[in-house]
Amino acid sequence: MAAKLDINALSIEQIGRYIQAIEGEVKFFEESLVQLKGVKQKFENSKDTVASVNGDEKKKAHLIPLTETLFVKAKVEDPNSFLIEIGTGYFVEMKKDKAIDFFARKGLFLNERVVEIEKLLMEKKTTQQMLKVNYQAKVSAAAGASAIPAKGMREDPLSNQEKEFILSGIRNNCRLDDRMNYDHREMKVMFGEELGSCLVILGKTKVFAKVSLNWGPIKDNRKSSGYIDMFLSKGNLGNCRAEIGKLEGKHIEMLRCIEQTVRDSDCVDVDSLCIRIGETCMQCRVDIHLIDDCGGLADAGSVAVIGALKHTYLPVYETTPQCDYIYDDSYKYGKPLTIFHTPIATTFGLFNDEEISIVDPTHREEQSLGGAIVISANDRNEICSTFQCNHIDISATHLAKLAEIARIRAKHVSDILTKALKIDAERRKAKQPLSKFNELINLDDENSFEMTPNKISLPFQTKVEDYDSDAENRNDQMACKLTKMSTPGFEFEKRVKPGSIKIVNENVVGHEQPDIPMEESDDEDDEIGDDLFGHAEAIAKLGSK
Repeated sequence: MAAKLDINALSIEQIGRYIQAIEGEVKFFEESLVQLKGVKQKFENSKDTVASVNGDEKKKAHLIPLTETLFVKAKVEDPNSFLIEIGTGYFVEMKKDKAIDFFARKGLFLNERVVEIEKLLMEKKTTQQMLKVNYQAKVSAAAGASAIPAKGMREDPLSNQEKEFILSGIRNNCRLDDRMNYDHREMKVMFGEELGSCLVILGKTKVFAKVSLNWGPIKDNRKSSGYIDMFLSKGNLGNCRAEIGKLEGKHIEMLRCIEQTVRDSDCVDVDSLCIRIGETCMQCRVDIHLIDDCGGLADAGSVAVIGALKHTYLPVYETTPQCDYIYDDSYKYGKPLTIFHTPIATTFGLFNDEEISIVDPTHREEQSLGGAIVISANDRNEICSTFQCNHIDISATHLAKLAEIARIRAKHVSDILTKALKIDAERRKAKQPLSKFNELINLDDENSFEMTPNKISLPFQTKVEDYDSDAENRNDQMACKLTKMSTPGFEFEKRVKPGSIKIVNENVVGHEQPDIPMEESDDEDDEIGDDLFGHAEAIAKLGSK
C-alpha cells in the first residue's frame, strides 16, 4: 500500500513537482480511456456484423473489408463459419454462435476496464485539484507574507502612507505613472539574431525568452508527439535584493501562469515535433529570463514566450532505416513552428472589498492591492485560461467586463507581434543588419548610470641614464650603468643590461606605454627582493618609447 503524504507538510516546489506528475498520469489515463473505448466499439461493430449474416444464404455476394477503408466484393461459401482475429495477427475459425459469444465476452471485459480507468481518472483529477488548491494557497501565502527581510533578500514592504496614497489614486481613476485604471503600459517586442529569441519590454519590465529544440527520446504517455518544457531563471539585475537561483512565490506563480496560458491551451502543434512514433521527437525547451522586474511579469512573459515560439523554425530532417539526418540551417531549409492561436495574458489588480480593478499593475501597485487575476485570451476572441492570486471574490458581471478588456488587449498585442515578426522576416530575407538588444540601452534615461574609468596616478619618479650601446657587443659586465628608481619612502637599485633603456623620463603619471624589455643581472649580490623588483619593472614599463 502506498504511503500517505501530508500535503500541508510539503513545500511549494514539491507540490509543483507532484502536480506535474499527476498531470502526466491524467493525460495517460485519458488517452488509454479513448483507446479502450475505440477497441470496445470495434468489438461491438464486429458482433453486429456477424449477427447480421443469414446462415441460409450461401454463396451470397458481400463486401469484405480488407482495411478500414478498402472493401472487396466476394461470395461467402459458408455463412456459419468465420475467421476471427484474436489478437497479434492470429485468426481462429469459429462458428457463428461462438463468434458472437467471443465478441460479447471481449466487450464485457473492456467495459470493466473502462469503468476501472474512469474511477482511477476521477481519483487522479480529485488529487490534482486538491494539490492545485493547496499549491495556490501556499503561493499566495508566500507572496502575501510579511516582507521582513530574511537574510537580506526579501523586499521591504510599503509604508502605510504610501499604500494609502496609491489606493486613493486608483479610487479616483488616477495612477502614479499618469495612467487611468484600464490603461496598459507601452510594449516593445524585439527579436534577436538567433532564431527563437524574443525580448519584451513592458514599461520598465524586461523579460527575455529563448526556445531551443533538441533531438531526444519521446515520452511514454505521448507516443506520437513532442513536448514543451518551460524553465524560469532570475538574477540580481532587475532586483538587487533577489536571491540568485531561488524562485520566490510570485515567480512560481508567473511560471505556472505562463504554462497554463501557452502549453496547456494547446496553442503549439506538438504533433509536428514527432520524428519517429514511439521513439524520437523534438524536445522544445523554453528558457525565460527575468531581466528587470517592475510588475506585470505574467503579461510580459506570455508575450515573450509566444513570440519566441513564433520565431522558431523547425529544421528539415530525413529518416531512414539506418539513421536520421538533420539540416543545420533552420531558416533556409526549415519551416516555422506551427502555432494554432496566440494566447496573451492580461493581469488585473483587485481590491479586497470593492468592485474596482486596474489593468497591468506595476510592482508597487501589486504590493498595495489585495490580489490579482490573470485572464488569457487569444486573437480569436476566445478565453484560454484564468489564474487567480489570493482568491478574492469577484462578481460575474465584473469578471465579464475584465474578460472583454482582455480580449481587446490580446488582439492589440497580437497585431504588435505580427508586425514585429514581419519586419524581422523582411530584414532576414533582404540580409539587412538586425537590431541588437544593446540598442535598448539609453544613457539619457534617469535610471541609467555611465561609469567613467579613473586615471591611475602613481607617485613614482624614474630617471634612466643612457650610455654607449657598443658596450653590449664587448660583453663587458661592468659596462652596465646603475639605474636608480625612487618612491616616497624608500630607494633601491637595479642593474639594467646595456641597450635596454635609452631614455630619461621624469614624473610618469597615468600613461600606459609599450613594454620595455628588462633582464636581471647574473650577479647575486645585486639581486633585490621580488616585491621591489616587481615594482621597478612596472615603473620601467610606464616609460615612453
